[in-house]
Amino acid sequence: LGYGKKLEAFFSTHPNIRNCITLGSKAYIVGEFLLKTNRRNIQIMGYDMVEKNAQCLRKGSVSFLIAQHAYMQGYNCVDSLFKAIVLNKKVDPTNYMPIELLTKENVDFYRRTQL
Repeated sequence: LGYGKKLEAFFSTHPNIRNCITLGSKAYIVGEFLLKTNRRNIQIMGYDMVEKNAQCLRKGSVSFLIAQHAYMQGYNCVDSLFKAIVLNKKVDPTNYMPIELLTKENVDFYRRTQL
């Protein structure tokens, strides 16, 4: 989609970049670019366990993925709304959620758990 030219310009202008993070679910865009241009000295931490990100993780162009439990997050939101509105109960405003750090060594064992 034209990312290649932008990424080439960025990494050519900043040759000392060795680490980066993507905060959306598209770490694979940078990961595929790094594979295509044979840049093996850059570490990427990506976000979200989508298949294209997992492929780049397995190939080594993405170093880590932060995996979330979107189903559980959605369930807990609806559950809190139900308790507050229907049951008129007090809801704790803080709701800690687990995340996993995935690597190429453990990505194939990751299971998205349903409640």
